[in-house]
Amino acid sequence: MKKVTTLKAKESNIPLSFRNNTDKKILFRLFNPKRSKSKSFARYESARFSTTIKSAFDNSYQKIDFEYDTTNNDRFKSVNLLSEFSLSPKKKALYQDLLASNQEYISKNKVSEDIKSNQKFFSDLVSKL
Repeated sequence: MKKVTTLKAKESNIPLSFRNNTDKKILFRLFNPKRSKSKSFARYESARFSTTIKSAFDNSYQKIDFEYDTTNNDRFKSVNLLSEFSLSPKKKALYQDLLASNQEYISKNKVSEDIKSNQKFFSDLVSKL
């Protein structure tokens, strides 16, 4: 009897709509704003130190989380994620709030140089909106 070997294709964690942007910079609100013990809290906690789209989705982040955390769906009043391809001038004050919150977190906690670099990148980007 001949043994048949099947190859299983590895699925990407990244939704199709994000695959052209996997290397784009992102910046999460470093304080986790979700309700503890919720599924979204756990996903946010595992992804909040990610600095690119790819790293966030590799850390269990989901497309629906992106929609809510960037307020692209206009359902919430606070932004918890900045993405270089989804900034809107009308939400500048919300972005500044996230950046101020992160600056406070960074001043009290140790964070990676990548996070500090993204903080500066988005501070500059938001100031030009």
